[in-house]
Amino acid sequence: MSWKRISRPQALPQGLDTHRTDAAQKLVDSYTGGAQRGDLGDRIDYLTGRRERAAADLVRDLGGVAKAARATGASERTVRDWAAGRHAPSSRFADTLAKEARRATVRALGGTRGVAALTGRSESTIRSWVRKPVQAKGDAVHQLNKHEVRQRHLQARQLLGQSGKQPLVMQTSGHIRVKATTSTPEYEVDRVVNHEVQPETQSQIEDLLARGVDPSQVHQLIESDLTGDRYAGLGDDLYDGRDFGFFVDRIDEINMGDSLPGR
Repeated sequence: MSWKRISRPQALPQGLDTHRTDAAQKLVDSYTGGAQRGDLGDRIDYLTGRRERAAADLVRDLGGVAKAARATGASERTVRDWAAGRHAPSSRFADTLAKEARRATVRALGGTRGVAALTGRSESTIRSWVRKPVQAKGDAVHQLNKHEVRQRHLQARQLLGQSGKQPLVMQTSGHIRVKATTSTPEYEVDRVVNHEVQPETQSQIEDLLARGVDPSQVHQLIESDLTGDRYAGLGDDLYDGRDFGFFVDRIDEINMGDSLPGR
């Protein structure tokens, strides 16, 4: 009988940087359900003066040809021509179409009062955004973008049959690395991590995604949270993103839900 040594598989066969880049993207995709900033984001850009929008898009914002015709006073045949791109709205209708589309976007974002609360603006200011094109200030735009990220997150959880009202729990399986002090050895292992993400951390995640940052920043935020007193208990000031802290270097599977397994 002969014996053959079975070697342990490499923890990071594609290299640390590659696996960390992949892990960061998986975290972001899981948070938003893989959905990208889409139509609502474009509508926010139009409402706040960041982007133009074609007449066909404005008709869609109003709910289709029939509703756009009622809102603008144009015939449905005329509106169908706008939607098909056969011709642009005349000056008689262009301003009304744009104004009604902006109004519809405000309704989609929670109405005048809701948008005012989101952005820290007065209701009269929001009404002025509807009446004519504006260049809204950056902080207001950011809060609307943050709301859009939050909507993607909630929709992703609802598609999984979750309410989204419970604390968010993140479960990852993969390879972790822990280094607490200069005098302690580095600990590495494949394992499952269950972590309840606090509301303030969720707000920070949404803040980062609303700014369109590199996914690595979200990855590091989660690792910093894991390092602190809530999970690994290593101390809130330990994580440095490089050498010390609790690192999730490879993610094989990730789930986000309403509760920890077994609860």
